[in-house]
Amino acid sequence: MEQSYIPYVGSFLWISLMLLVGTVLRAKVKLFQKFLFPASIIGGVLGFILMSLGWVGLPVAGEWQAIPTSTFTLVTGHLFAFGFVGIGLISGDASQKGNGKEIIKGAIWMALVFHVVIYLQSVLGTFTMLGWEAVTGQGLTSAVGFLAGHGFTQGPGQTLAIAAGWEKMGLTDCVSIGLAFSAVGFFVAALVGVPLANWGIRKGYTTHAATSMSPSFLAGVEEKGSKVSGMNHITSNANVDSLSYHLAIMGVVYMVAYGIGYVMRYFLLPKSLWGLGFGFMFLWGLLAAMLFRKILNISGKGHMVDENSLRRLAGVTVDFMIISVMMAVKVDTLHKYLVPFLLISVLLTVVTPAVIMFFARKLDKFSFERAMVMLGYCTGTGASGLLLLRLVDPEFKTTAAVETGLMNLFALVTLPFLFIIFLMPQYGIPYLIKLELGLGGAALVILLVMHKTGMLGSKSSGSSAS
Repeated sequence: MEQSYIPYVGSFLWISLMLLVGTVLRAKVKLFQKFLFPASIIGGVLGFILMSLGWVGLPVAGEWQAIPTSTFTLVTGHLFAFGFVGIGLISGDASQKGNGKEIIKGAIWMALVFHVVIYLQSVLGTFTMLGWEAVTGQGLTSAVGFLAGHGFTQGPGQTLAIAAGWEKMGLTDCVSIGLAFSAVGFFVAALVGVPLANWGIRKGYTTHAATSMSPSFLAGVEEKGSKVSGMNHITSNANVDSLSYHLAIMGVVYMVAYGIGYVMRYFLLPKSLWGLGFGFMFLWGLLAAMLFRKILNISGKGHMVDENSLRRLAGVTVDFMIISVMMAVKVDTLHKYLVPFLLISVLLTVVTPAVIMFFARKLDKFSFERAMVMLGYCTGTGASGLLLLRLVDPEFKTTAAVETGLMNLFALVTLPFLFIIFLMPQYGIPYLIKLELGLGGAALVILLVMHKTGMLGSKSSGSSAS
């Protein structure tokens, strides 16, 4: 029986422990309250430290069995996709959310900003590493500077895929440095993104977040005797618990998403692209959920789901996912690359939010919420984006949450270029730089034209976050 706890049940137990510890620390430590650090970030950082020390595991048959980072990576992927099922089932606040055109506009803006940032990060990282090599002649692998973009913006999964391929083709140290950039990205999302979200809330730049900071809001725990309604009952508890009912709906929709991924992998995609079948489960889950909710609304059965319950469940996935993400990252030794690594990290920490906030200024609606999503996306993963969004849009009432998933549909047009990047060792860094400058430049031109013509917002008025 005890063997069954390793690794997945054990990973759930450790994530739960880190979340509770994070909740207690948020309630007790004034510094965490001042910067509104969520319990999941606090617990995630602690989990990251414990993982690095090798202390995460369980005693089995008299021996300590550590839980590998790969387990938390897998758990993260499922939590991320399952959370988008909940988001897709939420029809939204009709008075605030806007129409379908608004969602498409926001998703296109996010996709363009995403590509501008990732290519800018990659080029800056590459040139910084090349410059360091030219000055010092240390004999380092200059191409690892490129991985800063993927590490910051796409997280450990995509970075590992590219880095491992490069190492097989003869480049050294790619995996270690790529994962290290991913780890730094998560910390930037917390150390820069959370205070920035806090600043936006205090300035009143958000649409739904509270502008006043009550003691319970700062502590992150409701005061004794407080009765805050979290959900409405759809079913009778004598029959089935309402939360169980909603969880079952999400589970069935996720099963449909699995079917879509299976069909895509084995029947629609060529073998070279099989990874996309299940690699985009979050997108299939979002689309399946939106279709399911549309069918319910058309058939007059929309009342059979409670949006507050769905928001609670989507929030659960975000909390557990953030901790899982940080426990999935292992930073290897950086002795050889420490100085250029720090230079690149500091440079991207300054440039990334500046670029995102610049392009968010002219958006008519939800500019700060969308900026927070992209800041999280470009300094971690989609999980980081959802976390920052939840700070400024706690109930996911704006269109930003749906746009976060839909933007990936527009991003698919650049998918072929990802395979070209894998061939970089055969052609050299100049080839890589030309590719990045071309793709980033094209996204930048499109974004500027859309802003200039008012397609993404009024040409005469900036957002409240400007």
